[in-house]
Amino acid sequence: MAPGRDLAEQRVTLIGDGLDLKTWMDGLRDLLSAPPDGSVFWAKIGEGKSWRLETGSNRKALASRLSQIDQEYLAQYIKDRIRWAHEAGFKKLEQAGEERRSPALHLLVPLLMIESFGPEGQARLLESEPTVLSCKRFLDGPHKDLFREWMGRRHFGGPTRAPADLDRYWLVLTRERHAFDPLYAGFTISFIRPSGFMSSTGNLSGLRFLHNRVTADRRAASLLAGLSFPLEDETPQMPRATLNLTPEPHALPGQKVTRTREQLLVTVAERLGVSIIADGYLRSSVELPANLELKEIPVRRLLSRLAETWNCDWRYLDKDEKRVLLRAKYWWLEDEADVPETQLADLRSRFRPGQPAELEDLLRLAELKDSQVRKLTEDAGICAGAQGLLPRGMHTGTGVKPCLQFFSRLPKTLQARALSPAGLPLAEVSPQLVEAHLRRTLVVWVGAVTPELREKLVFFLAPLPPTVPDGKPAGYQVAIRSANRPGPNWWYDVRLPAKLIYPPGVAPRD
Repeated sequence: MAPGRDLAEQRVTLIGDGLDLKTWMDGLRDLLSAPPDGSVFWAKIGEGKSWRLETGSNRKALASRLSQIDQEYLAQYIKDRIRWAHEAGFKKLEQAGEERRSPALHLLVPLLMIESFGPEGQARLLESEPTVLSCKRFLDGPHKDLFREWMGRRHFGGPTRAPADLDRYWLVLTRERHAFDPLYAGFTISFIRPSGFMSSTGNLSGLRFLHNRVTADRRAASLLAGLSFPLEDETPQMPRATLNLTPEPHALPGQKVTRTREQLLVTVAERLGVSIIADGYLRSSVELPANLELKEIPVRRLLSRLAETWNCDWRYLDKDEKRVLLRAKYWWLEDEADVPETQLADLRSRFRPGQPAELEDLLRLAELKDSQVRKLTEDAGICAGAQGLLPRGMHTGTGVKPCLQFFSRLPKTLQARALSPAGLPLAEVSPQLVEAHLRRTLVVWVGAVTPELREKLVFFLAPLPPTVPDGKPAGYQVAIRSANRPGPNWWYDVRLPAKLIYPPGVAPRD
């Protein structure tokens, strides 16, 4: 049995005893297929008893199509919200009293702004291209009074407090994305003063999240709370089980333990006498109470809550309900973010638990896709020393990661200057290199929205002061600052999370 070329790097989890080969083969085929169009199949090799798992010709096309459907769904959602603004938004604003006027404006004005971009501008925004809006453009439009009032309420402390020179200010709109949730549709808006100093960034009202992805810790909490609530189709006759979900013989009362999905699946399989075939994508661990006793819990409810915790779907493979298949709900995104095992082994050896990362290893990690970096640094925690490599949300192509890509492509002499206290003026670097790797970061985070604001920018890469016993840097800080004051001024740290540096109860040092 062997995987074909397209499936050679797929990891799977097989838990169970006494199953025949055909059962495992059928389970793997069903796990990796995406019916009805994206199937995989077993092909016999020669005349022997060897088989190869091959990908159906439509599976990749299906993955691409699913991603496109997500984008189309979001585009339609924006159109519907803009239609709402004209059909009900203005009426809502007219009916709102003073105490409700700000929320009504925060819903209406951003939608009018996005409408003003036109179809092409909206398409670029959906593709995570930062959209720079001069306030003058909107002040010259039909909704200038509403815009000025909204700016005053949002950024200047009152409806009439917007400055007279508001036409010299800018706004930057950006789509937030999440690597493993296609319906995460957040938008942020940054407010930039004439000097280029970015004074605020926040979520954009009017376009609510289609689906809020919850962190692993919150998912774990919802898992525990949800165990006591029945499923819609649950009946008293359904099989039940009593088990210790997190056995820890020497744990103290109230102690918490950390468990991976696979560890919990092994416990469930052993206690319930079932076999489990699951995907092997990297996932985060969860913190649960030690020796969590579940009594007479319906088996379907337990499996459903475990699946929900890691955003998976599940089903039985047989009528006896002894074989379980578990797979990622958004498998096409997980395929994109997965890291091959050979590469993963190398990263594990470089990023050691509790140790800060070397600059060389951060540069290597920065060459991976955003979704892979997110998986390794946050979800799986394998490269914990690289926390901060990606910015909040999924602002594609922004933050520390493209800055490190920029640094790694500099000649050695310019790298040395970037590492020096004086930094590297971007005016002395190839404009093509700056454009290719820094443009989005300069717009979204630095606030350098015009060529004039970019002329005096200086790039810095500096080690952070040691906070660990061996005296090594705790991480690195990337900064882009203007030689003029006030002016654009952005920095971000890549380091170990504080909880891995300081003992419990010890506050981080400044």
